[in-house]
Amino acid sequence: MNPYLKLMRPEQWYKNCLVFLALVFSVNFFNTGLFVKTMLGFASLSLVSSSYYILNDLKDIALDKAHPEKKHRPLAAGRVTKQGAVALSGTLLITGLCLAQSLSIPFFLFATALFTLSALYSLYLKHVAIVDIHIVAINFLIRAVSGAVLIEAPISPWLIFSMFFVALFLAAGKRMSDRVALGSDAKKSKVYSVYTEDFLRGILYVSGATVIVAYSLYAFLAYPEGYMMASIPVVSFMCFRFLHFAVIGNIAARQAHRLFFDKQLFFAFILWALISFAVLYAQA
Repeated sequence: MNPYLKLMRPEQWYKNCLVFLALVFSVNFFNTGLFVKTMLGFASLSLVSSSYYILNDLKDIALDKAHPEKKHRPLAAGRVTKQGAVALSGTLLITGLCLAQSLSIPFFLFATALFTLSALYSLYLKHVAIVDIHIVAINFLIRAVSGAVLIEAPISPWLIFSMFFVALFLAAGKRMSDRVALGSDAKKSKVYSVYTEDFLRGILYVSGATVIVAYSLYAFLAYPEGYMMASIPVVSFMCFRFLHFAVIGNIAARQAHRLFFDKQLFFAFILWALISFAVLYAQA
């Protein structure tokens, strides 16, 4: 892969698919105008995301060189110069924000908030235990809510509640997997002096249980005919599968895009999507 493209981390753009949640759950997926607008929103957030990924890599060059996995990143490996990375980051940010502004001012504000929080996370907050995983969760929430703002759909409290705890669960799982993978070297990190394995397990259990309970209540209360409840076991399975990856230190828990390559999780996700789509659009 071209080092500049790799520096942009396109494999991480899947996170911005959260902008489609409002489109799907407001039963507007087949509205061509709103679909195109959401696609442009996805593109905007992806450009903004790549901008701060580069910022993160610029700050962490020395640390990445000493990391067994991150040493292969373009900046750490010396395949991209610092000047080239700065120029690319600035270009992506300006382009992404200009696109966001052309879509709507409120969406532009959300895109700006995403970059600002992510930049603060990269520069400092990722080294502050507990605060770090909450910033990650809030960024996921910003992506999801921005999709509703973009198409001017009502913002469901279920979207906010569920998405926040899903993101918190994923962030804690990444930290857990990192800690297991680092082994005794984890003690060298300030953040892992707080994140003991027992503490991280506690966060995982609480956030994972909250996800399942929140989704179950949503499936029961938001769809009183009961059909959405068929998806509850699927969501439960996906949570426990990810939890397993986190506690054994599987790379998929710290590089979440790899979860799509796990056959069990992939088919579970497809099944959940089919059930949800059928329930939402059967009477549309």
